[in-house]
Amino acid sequence: KYSGKEWEYGMREAIAYAENSSYDRVVMSNKIYHRKCGSIHVFIPFYTQYSPVEYQKSPISPETRKKLFLGETDYAIGKYNLVSMDKKNNFDRNSLLIIQPQETKFLKNTGYNWKEVHHIKNSLGDEILKLIEVN
Repeated sequence: KYSGKEWEYGMREAIAYAENSSYDRVVMSNKIYHRKCGSIHVFIPFYTQYSPVEYQKSPISPETRKKLFLGETDYAIGKYNLVSMDKKNNFDRNSLLIIQPQETKFLKNTGYNWKEVHHIKNSLGDEILKLIEVN
């Protein structure tokens, strides 16, 4: 049996926040929900109403799809970028990060000015996602 967490609880809210904001780039942790019901990369085109024609112009190979499922590779579609937060990243100014609460430790000592602008809780009241502004 799966709970809301395994079924990507909160992803619609996180992407809606990003879509209704003026961020140039949205960076999402590739570890969000990995090894559960699939990679979050499929929710980006769904919740942003990304053009199917554009999406099909750059198909994902089975090997890359497997790596996405395991949280082992980066991926980009439009202004959305899935990256590993445990490696050094260069975040653009005016970016929104969508990460797991425990991943804020990777932001400390980076030299970036960042602040939490929103958080998402599951139905039990547990914080599952943090939305961080980098400027």
